[in-house]
Amino acid sequence: PAPRGPYLYYTRTVEGLSYPIHCRKRNLPDAPEEILLDINALAEGHESTNVTAPALSPDHKLLAYAVDRTGYERPTLVIKNLETGEHLPDRIEPVGSWSLAWANDNRTLFYTGLDESNRPMSVRRHVLGTPAASDVTVLEEEDERFWVFVSRVLAGSHLLLSVSSKITSEESLVSADRP
Repeated sequence: PAPRGPYLYYTRTVEGLSYPIHCRKRNLPDAPEEILLDINALAEGHESTNVTAPALSPDHKLLAYAVDRTGYERPTLVIKNLETGEHLPDRIEPVGSWSLAWANDNRTLFYTGLDESNRPMSVRRHVLGTPAASDVTVLEEEDERFWVFVSRVLAGSHLLLSVSSKITSEESLVSADRP
């Protein structure tokens, strides 16, 4: 288990099931397990299910992730309220498969947008409860030799915006407190 805030986070598998189960426990002796995301349950009734980029909000109350049920690597961003177990109405599609990061306000989420060839070409900013059409493009890379990514630095103080190709890369920092 990986300690993060008041919890220990881990992924486990069950013999005979196809997908992992994302879990956490409070960092206390004999704390009960909390299942954050059972991909086996999510996959029921679907031929294909691929879940990527799980990103936990800094307050540990929301889990954003990308889910693709088509196999075309054009997933939909969904957000689960971990206190209620319900998914928020915010849905964004398509998004990049491996790149999500929360700002410290627990309501602003950064993700990558795709071009027609599924290349992550932009970093966009979404505020919960607003239409995806109003999301702001923070970074855009037109050169098809480059891909963009967004991540959160381990200290949680900044978001890292990356642009890279096979031979070069560039990183920029955005304050996680001022998204």
